[in-house]
Amino acid sequence: MPTKDTKAASGPHSTYADQEITGQSALPISRIKKIIQLDEDIVQCSSNATFLVAMATELFIQYLTEQGHNVVKSERKPRKTIQYKDLATAVSRIDNLEFLADVIPKTTTYKQFKEKRAKETAKEAEVEKGQRTLNGAAPASAGDAVSETEKRIKAQAGEEKKILPHPHPLSSSKTPLPRRLNGRCPLQLIRNCSLAMSLSAASTSLLRACARQQLSPSSRAVVTSCQRNSSSFDSPFASKDSTLKIPDFSKYSSKKSPRSNQVFSYFMAGSLGLASAVGAKATVQDFLVNMSASADVLAQAKVEIGLASIPEGKNVIIKWRGKPVFIRHRTQGEITEAQDIDWKTLRDPQSDEERVQKPEWLVMLGVCTHLGCVPIGESGDFGGWFCPCHGSHYDISGRIRKGPAPLNLEVPQYNFPDEDTLVIG
Repeated sequence: MPTKDTKAASGPHSTYADQEITGQSALPISRIKKIIQLDEDIVQCSSNATFLVAMATELFIQYLTEQGHNVVKSERKPRKTIQYKDLATAVSRIDNLEFLADVIPKTTTYKQFKEKRAKETAKEAEVEKGQRTLNGAAPASAGDAVSETEKRIKAQAGEEKKILPHPHPLSSSKTPLPRRLNGRCPLQLIRNCSLAMSLSAASTSLLRACARQQLSPSSRAVVTSCQRNSSSFDSPFASKDSTLKIPDFSKYSSKKSPRSNQVFSYFMAGSLGLASAVGAKATVQDFLVNMSASADVLAQAKVEIGLASIPEGKNVIIKWRGKPVFIRHRTQGEITEAQDIDWKTLRDPQSDEERVQKPEWLVMLGVCTHLGCVPIGESGDFGGWFCPCHGSHYDISGRIRKGPAPLNLEVPQYNFPDEDTLVIG
């Protein structure tokens, strides 16, 4: 625990930086050492480790006390004492201290205990006050019932005692008395047994009388009459003849054969199903047509070009889907040059055969793969295309050879319907 100097330095605005660690905890160092050694995995504990545990304990207690002090001071009417509930509130507000929630005792004041007991007593009194017996009267107290029962049992026991002392008519004075069994005479045992039986019979009759007294006069009369006159009830369902009558609906049934009714039902069901299918088809068809491309979009989807007007060694630029398309009629020398290059060493390795369907015709999009500029044809360091925006050079097959462009020029989908016709798209 903190020393006097530490306690004097502690306060709502003090921190641990300006306080001195004394190393004197509530537990002696020797006891802390024994507690640590209870663990089977720890063979021994050094003095330095024990002192460290003691110092940490002192810091933790000091911190927890300060948090409880802050809880007390934050109330409307600050108190001068710290209670368990203040520490519980402090633990609930501090992170990583959930393990202390079950350690702090749950206490209550004597005033709260008295109020709780008074409420329970009042609740029990209300329950007893609302109880009633069968005849509507309030229930008798337990002491009165016991006293009345004891009086009746004693009275019946006295009557039995008056009857038992008379000698049996068959017994004579000359008959020898039997031996005593365990210090008691057999006659005395018989008397005791008969007395117990009479007491049990008296208690049974007393209970029956008490139950009858609890009933109202009208209910008692009904019970008595039922006991004296046993009546029988003749049920109408006990007769042998069945009274169940099923109505006849034959006059409401159809006069036609069941087969004709089935044909009509199937025809109506089939007609309704066919009409529903036609309506559903029309609805789905209209929906799909609205989602499909319009006529102007479909017109731009494909472009047909005549190749007879393009001379050898020349380029033609057309517009397809809003983009330029380069069409070059290559010479034999350009074809040989494009095929002789070691395409495996290029940035985007692709052979010339993969990029063309016919060696003499090269078709590709005129959009630079760097930032989308339009390259210039028949220029650049490799005799192909050159992008003036950032200096990308493409060869005669449209492959990137130099500059920032990462990929070759894109080749669109096209085909040759005949020898002199090209269709793109």
